[in-house]
Amino acid sequence: MAKPFMNPRGLSWFVTGLFLVGDLAGEFYPGLGISVIMIAAVTYTAYVLGLSWNILLNTWPEYREHCRKPYPEIAKRAMGDVVRKIVSICIDITQFGIAVVYLLLSAKNIHDMIKVESKVDHRTQ
Repeated sequence: MAKPFMNPRGLSWFVTGLFLVGDLAGEFYPGLGISVIMIAAVTYTAYVLGLSWNILLNTWPEYREHCRKPYPEIAKRAMGDVVRKIVSICIDITQFGIAVVYLLLSAKNIHDMIKVESKVDHRTQ
């Protein structure tokens, strides 16, 4: 298998980022509308979550000091132990997925660094 072509004068991260922003800006009105909807949804969710936490603090004084898992506790007080477990499982799955992505990204970065620094292609031939 032939070595992949590597252009030493290729696009830098900065120029690539500019192209990405330019590409997104090409769809100005739809992209702007979707961004406004997403910002509104995130803002509303944060507001409601803050209200829920304040209700929890005002109703149950044991949460005023320290709460290790606030989202499952909000779910428990709102809908019971079953929903607390569901929320906890959802958080665990999300954190596991994020950790896997970071691990794969780190492995690729280390592989690329070793390949560049050693001037050897470490792929199987």
